[in-house]
Amino acid sequence: MSQIVQYFIKEKPIIQECTILKESKSGRVRCKAIFQALNIPGKNKRQYPSHLVESELQRKTPDMKQRTFLGELDHPITDDAVRNTTVLYKESSHVIVDAYLEDSNVVGIFEPLQGPPNGKTLYGLIVYDKIPIGFSLRALGGVKTVNNIYEVSSLTMITYDAVTNPSFTDARLLEVNMQEAFQIARNMVNNTSQSLLEQQQPVVCFKDKCYLVEHLDRVLGENIARAVNSLLWGT
Repeated sequence: MSQIVQYFIKEKPIIQECTILKESKSGRVRCKAIFQALNIPGKNKRQYPSHLVESELQRKTPDMKQRTFLGELDHPITDDAVRNTTVLYKESSHVIVDAYLEDSNVVGIFEPLQGPPNGKTLYGLIVYDKIPIGFSLRALGGVKTVNNIYEVSSLTMITYDAVTNPSFTDARLLEVNMQEAFQIARNMVNNTSQSLLEQQQPVVCFKDKCYLVEHLDRVLGENIARAVNSLLWGT
C-alpha cells in the first residue's frame, strides 16, 4: 500500500469588520463576513479550487441547518491530531448557519454564541468594540505543486475559526502520516469499520476509539440541543 500523506491546514485570515444582518430583542446577532478567498494564490502561495470548497460546504449544509457547525475563538495551538480535528464546546465562539460562494469568496453567515465565554468575547469585539475579525479555515487536505503554486487537491473541512493572526508568521501545513493512523486503527476497530479503513478514509484515534475525520464533527454535534429559530428570534 502506498504511503498516504495529508496535511492539517490553518489559513491566514481575511481581517474585516463584520456586517450585522439581524439583532433580536434578547441581543443575539447574526453577522456576515468573508471567510475565504478562492481560485487565487494567497500570500503563502496556496490556492483553493472553488469546486473543492463548494463540495465541502454542501457536505456541511445539514450541520448548518441543525446549528452544529461550530467554530472556535483562535485556532488550537498544538500539533495533536485529535485536538486539531476537534471543535471543543468550551472553546467555541460562534455557530455558522450558512456559507456560500459569491464571486471568488466564501461568504459566511454566523452568530456569536451567548453561552460560552468565547462567544461573549466575540460578541463584544464585533458589537461593542467594532474590532475587525478574521475567519480562518481549519481543514485536512492534500496539496500538490503546480507552477510554484501549492494547489489544494483534496479537502476535508473541519471549521472556520475566528482569529486575528495565527501564532505563526505564515499559514502552515502540519504533515500527517495517515498510513500510521490506519495501522493503529486496524488494531482497534471491529470488522464493521474495517471496510471504511480499506477505503483509506482519514482516521483519528484516541483512547482506543477511532473516528473518520469526515464525521468527527458530526459525532460531537449530536450532543448539541437543536435550537429552534422561532425561539431564538421570536419569528
